[in-house]
Amino acid sequence: MRRSIVISVVMVLCVLGLLLFGFGAETEVPAAPPGPVVLLVEDDTGAFLLQVKQGAQQAAAQAGCTLTQEPLSGETLAETAQRWSQRKATAALLLTEDAVLRAEAEAALDAVGVPVVVLRDEETRTVYAAMDERQAGMLLADFAKAYGRVYLVGDAPQRLEGALSALRQEQAVTEGNALPAPGEDACVVALTGKETRRLAAMREAGELTARLVGMDPGEERVQLIAEGAVDALAVETPYALGYMAMQMALSGETEACLLPYKLVVPSEMYDAKNVKLMFPLLH
Repeated sequence: MRRSIVISVVMVLCVLGLLLFGFGAETEVPAAPPGPVVLLVEDDTGAFLLQVKQGAQQAAAQAGCTLTQEPLSGETLAETAQRWSQRKATAALLLTEDAVLRAEAEAALDAVGVPVVVLRDEETRTVYAAMDERQAGMLLADFAKAYGRVYLVGDAPQRLEGALSALRQEQAVTEGNALPAPGEDACVVALTGKETRRLAAMREAGELTARLVGMDPGEERVQLIAEGAVDALAVETPYALGYMAMQMALSGETEACLLPYKLVVPSEMYDAKNVKLMFPLLH
């Protein structure tokens, strides 16, 4: 009798154990890889696009998804959006300087449920990855404030705001198109790439003798620094921009992300940390 009771108790305990802990370890189903991401580009923007794409590809590879680049054209927007919707795209990365085309592309992709991350733009929507223009102004002004007077030249409101915030209250500052007199203890801050090129040409011609720092002028950056036409440049970081944009696309991020500029001076142009920025085609 006692033996029967013991056996019954053991059986009850076994049943309870199965109910509490299951009939075995549950097999984990591996998560499906994310859907593809498309990079829609209006124009081939040379080295900048190359680095953006490299950064995005690196983030995509880490997540196990694919990145495809396609041209962005207003004539085929609806077709392109529909095709990527059917392919269950995780998101689209959008790179264009044309505000009208950008808005049309966003609308077409939104209509078919494909999320969009805009690169290099801070005006048209919430979800974007762009360079921090205010921080660029701060970088340049921080270099310039060692001189008697700082001249802020160029139409770039956010960079101007950043530059002014970085200067001391007692710092002598001139805004507008005025330039320092020959021999004046001054530094000129060019707030746009266009102004950087113009003022660098003046300096090379001997028409400007003051120090000069400026914004990334694009393909001419190496020549201007190597020839001493500028004393420092605030250089874009497109690899980081592409990497972060892809991460935002994969995570479904709904906030903006600003990437910092890098200040490059002639003595550091060939440092390992700057070579990729200055010579992107070597990588």
